[in-house]
Amino acid sequence: MNCDNTLEEVFYKYLSHNDMKKNDYTLYHYTSPEAAKSIIENKVIHCTNILFFWDKKEIAYAFDLLSHVILEIECQPLFKQEVDNILKEKFNYRYFGMLDKLYVASFSLNRDSLFMWNSYTNNQSRFGYMLGIKANEFIDPTFEWKSGCLSSAEIIYDKDKQVRLLRELVNDYNSVNMTVDNIDEVMAKFSISFAYFAVFIKENSYSSEHEYRILFEPNILVECKTNPFKELNEFDKLFREWKMKTDYKIRDGIFTPYIAFPYNTKSVKEIMPSPYMKYKEAKRGLEHYLKFIGAKIEITESSINSD
Repeated sequence: MNCDNTLEEVFYKYLSHNDMKKNDYTLYHYTSPEAAKSIIENKVIHCTNILFFWDKKEIAYAFDLLSHVILEIECQPLFKQEVDNILKEKFNYRYFGMLDKLYVASFSLNRDSLFMWNSYTNNQSRFGYMLGIKANEFIDPTFEWKSGCLSSAEIIYDKDKQVRLLRELVNDYNSVNMTVDNIDEVMAKFSISFAYFAVFIKENSYSSEHEYRILFEPNILVECKTNPFKELNEFDKLFREWKMKTDYKIRDGIFTPYIAFPYNTKSVKEIMPSPYMKYKEAKRGLEHYLKFIGAKIEITESSINSD
């Protein structure tokens, strides 16, 4: 393996990256009434900081897979020692510092799914909306790619496939001739590659979500990849000066960092009220609102019987 490969090349090798511009998928975003209004009105999708996006079960699952794979492979002593440290300290280990600058948005490929309605309309009344978004129109034509880059893919739920891909990743890095002089560089790149991989895997028990994720990297992070040990205060100074600012929302009582990612509003083709809402009243309110803001989005009714 050429250890000078970019992370984008690593991502493309181990995951089924989808070019959103060529993707005919419709992505479905299930959310609260307040969030749906904000997405349509403010013309942005919130991409959550990855360290606040992952739940503990996802993180544990990814590291359990790595632990399983590393036992199968005869590794170089230096590499094995560092991987063992990673398994012990997980994302607290020093190589994972840049994860704080990665952001994720989540969608489903399932339209009008009872499982998704129940999971993502987070209120006692289960009120909410589903937004249908055309993937190949999602990126705003005026988006400045120098602001950052997108990687997107379906979540992999098949454990055999996960193990096979992770084994390939570990073997590739293990094939690098590691020395005390290059181990930090190699392990920094391995750690980020593994983190990329971890974003797009979940236990099979979650397969009903049929989830699709978009991973956004600010360009300032791309620029710093070539020097993963750049002084942290210098890195943070550059990041604070970056124009797409980090903001904070309160989620489950927690201050949660996110980036408001501008999307093409014409990509939203459908809005569907939750089956737990009174459709006629919801439709009337939506019609009035969409006319008021000048948005042309088809209003559809759920086929799910909520009684």
